Amino acid sequence: MTSTDIQNLEIFSGLCGKKIMNRVVFVTTMWDQAEPTEGQFVKNFTQLSQTYWKSCLKLGAGVVKYRQRSRGDAFEVIKPLIDTMNSNAATTIQEHLYRGSVRLQRQTIGPKERSLAATSAGQAVYSKLSKVIKVEEKILQELARDDPLSDKVGQQGERLEGMKKDKRVLKVPLIEKVGPKQWLR
Repeated sequence: MTSTDIQNLEIFSGLCGKKIMNRVVFVTTMWDQAEPTEGQFVKNFTQLSQTYWKSCLKLGAGVVKYRQRSRGDAFEVIKPLIDTMNSNAATTIQEHLYRGSVRLQRQTIGPKERSLAATSAGQAVYSKLSKVIKVEEKILQELARDDPLSDKVGQQGERLEGMKKDKRVLKVPLIEKVGPKQWLR
């Protein structure tokens, strides 16, 4: 797993939250191409399960080894999800919707107008974007020092401004992104 993969998993976990982690299934592929002893496949699978997915698995996420690209194997991927949905019978429609919502939905719905940056997933993205912006600012400074008139300085500046705009957008309340409030009444 690359550092980007790890960060994406953290953001994904933040999006889902603990309440619905039992509806997450990690699917490992290419088992039909594994050696009979499955040596490296088993090592990789064990590392994923015991290291990277460990916290998700503790919260009820599942893992499926997808082997033959068959209808039966495809059903094995979704079967745990169907079983979970059937066993968690909600008493009201609202309870069912709440149980089925991901953390991001629960964190953005409510009496306060919230921004994406106020959610767990948004905080992870905001933090990462802040770090990337610092690195990109240093790169721009070095480029400008070496050759202030080069096209690279302009391109880097535009790239940096785009990232800063993305960061500002994360702070905008979601209701403002949807449109005028009267549309929602």
